[in-house]
Amino acid sequence: MNTILDGCNFLFMLVVVWVCVVLESTLLHEFFGMYKPALYIVVLAYFALNRFALEGGILAYVMGYVIEINSGAPFGLYSVVLVLTFYAAKGISEGFFIKTPWAEMLLVGVISLLYKIIFLGITSIYGSVTPILKISIISGVFIAFLNLLLTPLGFWVLKQIDERLGKIRPFKTGTQEHRLRME
Repeated sequence: MNTILDGCNFLFMLVVVWVCVVLESTLLHEFFGMYKPALYIVVLAYFALNRFALEGGILAYVMGYVIEINSGAPFGLYSVVLVLTFYAAKGISEGFFIKTPWAEMLLVGVISLLYKIIFLGITSIYGSVTPILKISIISGVFIAFLNLLLTPLGFWVLKQIDERLGKIRPFKTGTQEHRLRME
């Protein structure tokens, strides 16, 4: 039964990722323009805290693929950036036991900036990033701040989905008190 619920949770999280990408590329782009929050970074941080490494890596790869479908980016760019960002966030979350909402918000802010650095590093393979460096730093700070503000709401929604579907989380990096489930 847990395998079926975990599979449903995995598929539902893919739907959540798709909704985040659609919202970000349409509605949020109209209101905020270039300085819009990156909802997928909040979701990625939640995955780093509440998913096992393999499952989260697969979700990050698919998330990148969904973003690539909606953009004109070179194939694999977002997938690679999000997988690298996920594993960096997973390492950070395992190094520091993130338990409070403030720590979660700080983690999302750090991951947002880390995402921008990894993105610029990968983009530098294709050409010089010097012309876009200043605007990228400014937008990265705005995105990190907006993501930081959206963290409590985003984590609450994702936690509700996990609880409704009985998701088993890793013991060391989960953000809430852990319960042993008796089957």
